[in-house]
Amino acid sequence: MAKPLCPSAPLKPGASVFGYVGEDGAVAYLGAPAKVTRDFIDMAGQVERKATARLRIAAPCVKNACRHWEDRCMISDFVAASDAAARLGYPGVPDCAIREACRWFGQNGFEACRNCRFIITDEE
Repeated sequence: MAKPLCPSAPLKPGASVFGYVGEDGAVAYLGAPAKVTRDFIDMAGQVERKATARLRIAAPCVKNACRHWEDRCMISDFVAASDAAARLGYPGVPDCAIREACRWFGQNGFEACRNCRFIITDEE
């Protein structure tokens, strides 16, 4: 079985872009993830805001190598406990191309999915 995917990964070759931050500040999800290449990273670095502040990126979960890991993903727990979706009037759970492999979904189910669209990995 493949490693679960972190839905808030850094921009590195081999990762996948699965969403982008829309005008309303919420993540809009792509129909299928797009692989990150060196050329993509070079191009993304030519704009003013960091790519991780504009895109949602997935890559294999690194568990203990991540500062948010404490026997489980603490970010997933935080996202699942949030009331952002209800507070901001976003009912339901959006379609997501990485859901079946997502660490957050695997750990907290649809409670994490409901609020995932409000997570921005690296704001400036």
